[in-house]
This record gives sequence, structure tokens and C-alpha cells, in this order.
Amino acid sequence: MDKKKNGIKYVIYILLIVVIGIAAFFILTKFHIIPNKNSNDKNIADETDFIEISNLERFIEYFYNDFDEDANYRLTADIDLSNYCRTNKCKPIGSEKESFAGIFDGNNHTINGLKIQTSAYQINDIAGGLFASLYGGTIKNLKMTDFKIYSEGEMVLNRAGALAGSIYGGVIENCHVEGSIEDAGNYVGLLVGDFSEQYSGEFISKIINSSAKGSISNTASNISNPADLSEQLDSSFVGGLVGKIDGSTRNIQITNCETEVNIDVFGTYIGGLIGDAQYAEISMSLSSGTIKFTGNYVGGLIGTVKDSSISKSSSNIELTTVKIGESYDGLLHVGELIGFQENTEIKNN
Repeated sequence: MDKKKNGIKYVIYILLIVVIGIAAFFILTKFHIIPNKNSNDKNIADETDFIEISNLERFIEYFYNDFDEDANYRLTADIDLSNYCRTNKCKPIGSEKESFAGIFDGNNHTINGLKIQTSAYQINDIAGGLFASLYGGTIKNLKMTDFKIYSEGEMVLNRAGALAGSIYGGVIENCHVEGSIEDAGNYVGLLVGDFSEQYSGEFISKIINSSAKGSISNTASNISNPADLSEQLDSSFVGGLVGKIDGSTRNIQITNCETEVNIDVFGTYIGGLIGDAQYAEISMSLSSGTIKFTGNYVGGLIGTVKDSSISKSSSNIELTTVKIGESYDGLLHVGELIGFQENTEIKNN
């Protein structure tokens, strides 16, 4: 009888240990004391767990040869890619299938000389930038200088931006870029090409305290054949900061951002800050420079904006229209601040 009781006690003891172990693991994972690789909230990471990038060799090793899209990275020195890109044809980090979901902390350092030519790789219609795409990732405290994204031959760039071609939910904070994008197609911005809210994490997608300086152009801006007008107008969503924003599940925040741009494109939905914005909260932001255009829906700040709010934001963009042949019937929805708006509150601008 005593042996039977002892056996029951032993089983109960083992079960208690298992239950306590499971509970402890859940608590540690829940509060990110240990990483949970299956968590959907990848953006909230253990900020003490960073891979440090101290030179060009480590940059190449971790980003081009052995990239982990869920890891966190921190620069501890400036990185000059100009010579490497000249001889090796640089490409974006990751791909649309390997969207970055960790934290990239530039640590107030500079990446110089990133040159990306679209003929050097194939990424499912994403020309990209430093990263091909983000999914719940964060890029912060980074400066990029002398970047250039361009194509070879008659190709055009879709989803191109210095930091990323596409963002499917994420955070950009304290990032400043300077450079150029040539052969612009659809969804092109100096900072980010296309920013949508498709991520299921708890944080709010946003771009804050960031800026872009440089030029965006395409060969279609010099078109001379009016018969090509309708086809060329398919090149759309071009912005000094972001080409297109769509916070369809919840608003994307753009706060304290600035552009100084020269945009010369043939297309529609063009803005000094954002080409097209839906479900966005834009505040304390400024665009300056010039836009030379031949299409509709063009604004000094935003080309078109719907279901959004704009506050304390302005534009010092100089708009210049270009007439195309006898088939040119006029430009619609062009404004010094906004080309076209719908269901949008604008105040204190």
C-alpha cells in the first residue's frame, strides 16, 4: 500500500515539475527574456542581442553571404561600399521571401556608396535598396550617402528606395539618405518605395525623424512620341520620401520628416514627400526642391491622399509642367500642397 502511495506521489511530483517548466518557458518567452522565433511580434526584440558590424568584411559576411532575416544588427563603424559595389555589383540584402524582421541599428554611422543595378539580380519585381523588403523590421539611426539605384538598358525600376523597396509593416527612425534613383517605374521613393501595413504585430508602423535628399528621374521624362503617352503614364507612385503608403488595416505615421528633391518623371501620383497616401497620419513634415512632370495627380507635398490626416506640414516645391505633343489635353489634379484629396483632414499647415 505504501509503495502504491509513493508511486502516486512520484507521478504527481513529476507532473508538477513539467507544469512549472511549461509555465516558466511561457513567461520567459512572453516577456522576451528568451527569444521566441515563432512569435509574430518580431519587431519587439531583445536589444541586448546584436550582431556587431565593424568593417566591410563583416558587412559582406553577414548581409551578403550568411543573412539571417530575424537577427538584430548594429554598426560600430562607418561602411564604405563604393569600391566593393564597383567590382561586385551590389544587391539588396535579403529578398521578398526573406524580408527583414529584426532590428538594424546604424548607431549613427554612415553607409556610403551603395550602388545597385537591376541587371545584377532578380527579386520578383523589387528593385530594393539596402534591404529588398521589411516585414515588421526596424531600421534606425542610419545615414546613407552617395547611393544610386539604376537599371541597365531599357528596364525600369519598381519598388525602389535607399532603405528598402517594400515595407510590409515596420519602423524607420532617425534615418537620413542622400543619393539618386534613375529609370524610375512604379513605387519609387528616395527613402522607401512602397510602405503598406500588412504586419500582424502590435506596434504602429511609422517613419519618424527622417529625411531624404537627392533626385529621381526616368527616361520617359524625355519622351517625344505622343503615341506613347498612355503607356508611359503607367509609371506611377513616386515620392521624395515614399512612393506609396497604404495603411489599410491601421494608419501609418509619418512624423517630422523632410525632403529636398529634384523629381523629373513622366507619370502620375507624384509628390515631393509622398506620391500616394491612404490611411496615413502625416505631421510636422516638409518638402522642398523641384518637380518636373507630365502626368496627373501631382502635389508639392503629396500627389493624392485619402482617408488620412495632415497637420503642421508644408511644401516649398517648385512645380513645372511639360506639354507633350498635340495629344496633350491638360493636367488634372495638380496642387502646390496636394494634387487630389478625399476624406482627409488638413489643419495648421
